[in-house]
Amino acid sequence: IGVVSRGKSDTDALVSSLFRSVEARSGAVLIDDINIARMGLFDLRSRLQIIPQVPVLFSGTLRANLDPFALHTEAQVWLALELCHLKERVRLLPAQLLHPVQRTSLAFSFGQRRLLCLARALLARVRILLVEEALPCVDLETEDLVQQLIHTEFKHCTVLWLTQNPLTVMHTDRVLVLNKGQAVNFEAPSILLQQGPLFSQ
Repeated sequence: IGVVSRGKSDTDALVSSLFRSVEARSGAVLIDDINIARMGLFDLRSRLQIIPQVPVLFSGTLRANLDPFALHTEAQVWLALELCHLKERVRLLPAQLLHPVQRTSLAFSFGQRRLLCLARALLARVRILLVEEALPCVDLETEDLVQQLIHTEFKHCTVLWLTQNPLTVMHTDRVLVLNKGQAVNFEAPSILLQQGPLFSQ
């Protein structure tokens, strides 16, 4: 599902609502008919992953970044890296999976950090994946790889593509158009492209 808004504040609010960074005063968010307000935060967030516009790495080892709860084997971690075309890059690091990572690590390019976030999501096998639009500094080859892997490896879950550019979600099944926090349309992208100016703008 593509989620298009004129301002990033709309998609930021959606992310905050799903992860319960802020609690709703009214209404409800249902996932598989379960009100997420009644779920524990750990249970909820363990079912969600995000590939943010600014890729997030945490202080610690590279392995802990990819598999923070140590739920997977080394072979599974290496496979995720291989799928994301990062296996050889990590093999060149002196400590490989135990390479120390800082939040502002320069060991990886911006695009590689985005792919590391994708590898983390691959291991988590979540029910819902949120993908924020890449910044212009991410090369097209990397972003094509991100889209390809999401289409092939995340068939089992709902993917929300968050963007201000309608042309980047033409590959989705349906598009949700937000305007000032309100859902104003929810249709196939081909239908919305022929309709009102809100989508085409």
